Amino acid sequence: MRALLVSWEYPPVIEGGLGRHVRKLSEHLSSEGIEVHVLTRGGGRSAVWEERHGVVVHRVREPDFPRDVTAFVHWVRAMNRDMLERRLVRSGYDVISAADGRPEKGLWTENEQGLPVTVFEAQDDEFRAVEVAFTVAHSRWPNGMYAIWYPIKLRQQTLPFQRWFARHKIPKVLCAELLLHPDNSALRLNGCGMIIVNPPWKFERQLEELLPVLRQHLAQGRFGEHHVSWLTPE
Repeated sequence: MRALLVSWEYPPVIEGGLGRHVRKLSEHLSSEGIEVHVLTRGGGRSAVWEERHGVVVHRVREPDFPRDVTAFVHWVRAMNRDMLERRLVRSGYDVISAADGRPEKGLWTENEQGLPVTVFEAQDDEFRAVEVAFTVAHSRWPNGMYAIWYPIKLRQQTLPFQRWFARHKIPKVLCAELLLHPDNSALRLNGCGMIIVNPPWKFERQLEELLPVLRQHLAQGRFGEHHVSWLTPE
């Protein structure tokens, strides 16, 4: 299996926790025998290509990001354009993961067995950004499998996102959620969910067996819930 992780930071470029998370994930996947590539940005002194601890790192050289908000938006767009020009996403990867949850137009594989994965932080504008990105990707690759992970804080944040798939008549959308706390506080992570578009056959049965076990091992108190449901049928 070949996997490509796209992240705007990766060692030695570290702005926060994302770079460390992607590094640990990449190195773990590599230790499991997966061929892992990371597409990221680098400063003028970073190598354009190198192998670090079993992970192949590809970098586009970008200047330091500006502090002005408007200039930062233009900087992000330029960085995404430069990443797309590397054409790595056309190189036959089985899995593509956009680690910051904001894949731009064109950042999708054409391999019908691929699995784009999106992770984000459950801010309202991020739900909307994922909807836009998914619309573009699904129009180009309707038979692809998609996995969208999201944290659960307040239920009123996640319900519109789930209803969006039904409203836009996206077929074969499965939703799985695991809650360790009631979904009524924005001050903590209460659980998480994943939306899977075009999931493998009978995958919902596997989730029904797995989630109770996870709930039992991860429980922090007496509360615990899990849900598996089709947002839109096959």
